[in-house]
Amino acid sequence: MTTRTALFALLAAWGVGTCTAVPALAEDSPTETSSEASKSGDGLTDRVWTQKDDGDLPGVMRIFLSDGTLVQDSCWETHRLSNWSMVSDTSLRWNEDGTDIDADIVSLTASLLGRPAEAVRYATLAKNVRTAFRSAFLSEDGTVGLGSQTAQSCALFQDMLKLPQKPEAFQRLVERIAQDGGKLDVGILGAKYLFHTLSEGGRHELALDLLFRTDQPSYGWWREQGATTLWETWDGNASRNHIMFGDVSAWFYKQLAGIRPDPSKPGFKRVLLEPKVSPRVPEVRAWHEGPYGRIVSEIRQTSDGLEWLVQVPPNSTAVATIPAPSVEAVTEGGVPLRQAHGVRVRMIRPGSVTVGLLSGRYQFTVRR
Repeated sequence: MTTRTALFALLAAWGVGTCTAVPALAEDSPTETSSEASKSGDGLTDRVWTQKDDGDLPGVMRIFLSDGTLVQDSCWETHRLSNWSMVSDTSLRWNEDGTDIDADIVSLTASLLGRPAEAVRYATLAKNVRTAFRSAFLSEDGTVGLGSQTAQSCALFQDMLKLPQKPEAFQRLVERIAQDGGKLDVGILGAKYLFHTLSEGGRHELALDLLFRTDQPSYGWWREQGATTLWETWDGNASRNHIMFGDVSAWFYKQLAGIRPDPSKPGFKRVLLEPKVSPRVPEVRAWHEGPYGRIVSEIRQTSDGLEWLVQVPPNSTAVATIPAPSVEAVTEGGVPLRQAHGVRVRMIRPGSVTVGLLSGRYQFTVRR
């Protein structure tokens, strides 16, 4: 096993189920790792924390588990977090506690519980927080605060900016990474924002560049020091078995394997599947145990295309975006896509075909 393959295996071990990615190195052979939620208790909290979705715990519980009693009968305390373990001293000075996201969650919760006045109150609070943030930190050229990797990616990831402001802010992020020598310059919060923001913004290869680095600070540097766990700090001078930088595992599931819940149909009642493929990661195998059963996404790139195995559990549906040049280039189980059972073509875009899927197991083949 090479350093990069071992690194992927190390990072993928965090989370419910398994997610293995095998980089394009000739000496590599496919490697599969797996881990399961803690056996203590009912495992629900373990499942949510290891997946680390975009908001705070109550909202994540709803999106991932869809149990209304969790929203009504449970309560969590929110803590303020600073950007722990920063590389340099250039990050914007603010305690990031996700106030806008918290307010959105409370507003949604109030709506679910039939409390419209409170729903409006907290939706207004979320809007006001975003407005105040832009007034305090956003410059006309798209620079947020001091323009650090964390500041730029946080504003984009947390949806703090208006739509017309996002392209410039994203460009400032890309420029900042280049200014920093193409190296990571983030603490634990920036590490959560950065990879997702780059992949979602169309710079997935740049996210891979950062992940594959082996100089300090990087996940690869940990591996070269003999790490078999995730560490609390980039330099390794604190806990060496810590989840502080562990959100990269969620990036594996969401971006490499493409598995994520649909917030409008929570609890994986409807699964969203949209993997980001790269020749540098020719094979990805992942599964997640959702409330309705196992969700599978296994991708293998070939010399003339790719093969994608998808499993949608019973009593759920999925929306899958297939990386393909056209509908005609895709078959399912050897049958043309439009004729495949349980498959409905929903959208065709340059480079992709989006389909609706009923529960079942699908073997897509794409020829380029």
